[in-house]
Amino acid sequence: MEQLGATESGVDVTDAKALLSWSRILDVVRVPSIAEHYSKLNTVFTIPRSDPLYCCYSECLQHLQETYGNAPLSPSTMDDLCNHHRKAAILPPAFGILVNAIADRRPDLRFLDTTASIPVSEDLQVHSMVDFVLAGIIAITPLKYYVVSALQESQERSKADVFQALFLDYMNSALSHERNCIRSAAVWSPMPWSRISLKISSELRPNILDGSVTDTLSLHKDVSFGYDTPKMRRMRLRHGSLVDIPWLDAAHDGFLHCSDLSSYTRARRARMTPSFREDAALWLGAMTFGVLEAVTHSRIPESMLLVPGTQGGRVLSGARILNTNPETSAHSQRGREIAQILDLALRALEEEAQESTDIFHRAGLSEHISRDILCAVGLMLMVIDAFVHTVWGELPEAFHAPSALSVMQTSCGERMRRAGWCPNTISTAFLSRFSTFANFVNLSNLLQLPPFIRTHIDEHKGCTEAACVFHTFTEDSYVRRHVHPSCDCEYTKPPLDDVLRLLSEGIVPVIVYDGEKLHVRPANSTAYVAISHVWADGMGSNTEVGMPTCVVARLAALARTLLPDSGALWLDSLCVPERKAPRKLALRLMAKSYQDAAKVLVIEECIRTQCSLGKPWEENLFRIRTSGWLRRVWTLQEGLLARELYFEFTDGVVDVEEHLALKSSAKTATGPPENGTPGRDSSRLYHRMVPALLAFRARDQSVKAGRPIAVHEVVELLQLRSTTKAEDEIIAISSLLPLNVDTLLAIGGPDAAQGRMKEFLLQTQQASRGLPMTRGTPRLTLPGYTWAPRALAAALDPTCYHWGMGTCTANGLLAEYFVAMFQQPVFVVPSLWDGWLTGRYTPASAQSDSDSEPVQFTLAVEYQGVSTEERQGLVPISIDGLLFCNKSLSDDMTSCAAVRKTGVPQTANTGSSPQTPLRLSFLGPCSLFRQTSSALFSPTETVNVSFAELCREWVLLG
Repeated sequence: MEQLGATESGVDVTDAKALLSWSRILDVVRVPSIAEHYSKLNTVFTIPRSDPLYCCYSECLQHLQETYGNAPLSPSTMDDLCNHHRKAAILPPAFGILVNAIADRRPDLRFLDTTASIPVSEDLQVHSMVDFVLAGIIAITPLKYYVVSALQESQERSKADVFQALFLDYMNSALSHERNCIRSAAVWSPMPWSRISLKISSELRPNILDGSVTDTLSLHKDVSFGYDTPKMRRMRLRHGSLVDIPWLDAAHDGFLHCSDLSSYTRARRARMTPSFREDAALWLGAMTFGVLEAVTHSRIPESMLLVPGTQGGRVLSGARILNTNPETSAHSQRGREIAQILDLALRALEEEAQESTDIFHRAGLSEHISRDILCAVGLMLMVIDAFVHTVWGELPEAFHAPSALSVMQTSCGERMRRAGWCPNTISTAFLSRFSTFANFVNLSNLLQLPPFIRTHIDEHKGCTEAACVFHTFTEDSYVRRHVHPSCDCEYTKPPLDDVLRLLSEGIVPVIVYDGEKLHVRPANSTAYVAISHVWADGMGSNTEVGMPTCVVARLAALARTLLPDSGALWLDSLCVPERKAPRKLALRLMAKSYQDAAKVLVIEECIRTQCSLGKPWEENLFRIRTSGWLRRVWTLQEGLLARELYFEFTDGVVDVEEHLALKSSAKTATGPPENGTPGRDSSRLYHRMVPALLAFRARDQSVKAGRPIAVHEVVELLQLRSTTKAEDEIIAISSLLPLNVDTLLAIGGPDAAQGRMKEFLLQTQQASRGLPMTRGTPRLTLPGYTWAPRALAAALDPTCYHWGMGTCTANGLLAEYFVAMFQQPVFVVPSLWDGWLTGRYTPASAQSDSDSEPVQFTLAVEYQGVSTEERQGLVPISIDGLLFCNKSLSDDMTSCAAVRKTGVPQTANTGSSPQTPLRLSFLGPCSLFRQTSSALFSPTETVNVSFAELCREWVLLG
């Protein structure tokens, strides 16, 4: 006889059954609103001990007793237990099985609604474990406190009563979460309770369990050779690569073929009451095997795709999945059916990425495992969708799934960092460039490559997204490298006087090595090779110091390979002196040094050791794309100015542009496909992998013809690049734009970087009106220019140049804006949010060309042009208005800038002109959100204001 919280019934029962009742708890916890139902809720339930759900109930009580038996059950302890997310990973599966059993039995979960009538009906079965738990939850639902708290104060309770009450409190909380956060939120999920699943179920389609599909898919014979076969390589190039998907051991085999994902999970759940983890496994099974069987219209047994994982357990093999293609000979109607299946799957993936259905958190899986699963599933859906659209080109584009793409980007970054990639190379800014499924093809292929390792796997542990340790050094700590680590040969250097003489005459000096010493020649007397490199590889130096003889000999041999007649070369480490005056002369001639070179040779450690003509070209391109050479500011002009650009591979010097048919004169690519070089047709597949610099050289001949290029194009090409000295950035791009480099070089001192940036803007005369609106951009602190970026590379968003241009003046940026001035200044107390001082407020009304009624907004500001005291929060920040590039405020989020009035008091709509502009001081970029939840922002001062109608004004922004 079971005594767990039950009143002694005096009924003689066998040990095969347990008598369960809530009478002891109901005697202590009196709820007036259910008094009339006590007789029903107090029923003694006779439950077979062999009932699986009774076993779950006993396991739950045992766990609670072992965990909380010796600890006081304080409110914080109860909060901890009932916080379903945090406890899911450590609670036994029995808890989830009972929650599912009740929720499946009563899918509407109306008994949790305290405002509704108590749903006690005649159908409570005394032999049902589900009804026993249901009766207890109905009894405590009206309470506003934990049952166990009331029970602990009672003198008549037993220890068994306490743990039974604890069980009820947990189940009540878990079922509330199940209703509010899991089942009611699921729209596209393949789980049976989602809206789409309920709709499919209600339609009672006869083919949801299709026993007529008996064909078993067979894999292509290439699968045994992994990803390296020609067929697989071509598939990866066209549609993307897959990663192995962690398998959660759902039951797949032994069921009829299902034509939709909802039927897949419903058929398997019909045979069991799953735990939370088993539900997550079913979701994964539907999104993998379910999708693949639906799109191939074939049976796919577990043995075809599941293989042992490297970390234990089983995984769905990415290589094997890539071989399971839909039938391509079918009518276009079949393509539309497959597209519909993929659309639903992508929407389900997006829903889980937004944590709407919470299926993985509910199962207790960690954040990074959940992301890895979502990423792997997303890659699979992306590849199938790309294949389907290749076969049936008339199909509409797939659902975009932005949240899923964001999760996939994060997961890819985490995977690559765990593999040893430098965080600076795979920064958030780098990953954000893969923002569509089409772009993600490249990232999925990059994910297959191991990182370039110089010495050991942990060498990038000290790196951050902002900087790599190999590119962060001082002159005192810099180490020059020999060809071989064991070499200790002496240094060789050119005659300093010869170099100085040519520089003083405005002539580029080049050098020739005769096997013993270096000779200096004027560049205009011989053809030469200009060497482009990064100092992180140990080839940095100056004329006075020279370089190891072994390195000089190697470079000379490479130059003779390209120019057998002269063998002359130019290298900054030998041709740029350390002395200040001649160094400036050499810097003035830097662009000419590369522009006049017969050939430019890129020597970079990753490229020269990882790239080869014997390797697939996609790997070579990815190595170039992630190399240090494409991450440095100085190498931008070196690559753009080259007449002919070569790269050193492991097997020699290679003209990449010639091999990939990127040259304007090239009609076809050279070499047969089987030796690693793409033929004419296959070369098109590589073009979307080509680094931006090479792509620009292929489409625009302006630089090589000596013509400057647009500022916004330079800014775009500078993205993700950095330089050791901030003041060098403008100098390094000066040859690409109509700039006076002498004026720029004349600006020195501790604020040289800021001074050169301001001078750059004044010389170019124009700046984008959108610059003040770009978020996350470090700004200048110079008067009149606090709106301007401190650097053109890294955080600056090049798309802001699509918002039109303004004029840079000595006093600031002169441009037309739509101005919203507040009726009264708004004072906001700043607070720290994500590293920025921010404030927010909700304007009471606003006018836009699409709204006739006042609109509520929330504003987040990054403060820039504020005093130190204001930044420290000692003084509230005063905001007078907002600047917009467009008049419409109808979007959910609108970029703008917070401003203050300066000088003579002015108001908007006063007939301003370029001669008499509205003078405003820049405070910071803003994001104006329509009806945004305040949960997105940390708590700050909230001020209700209204601003007048948006007016088009000439503004001088300082």
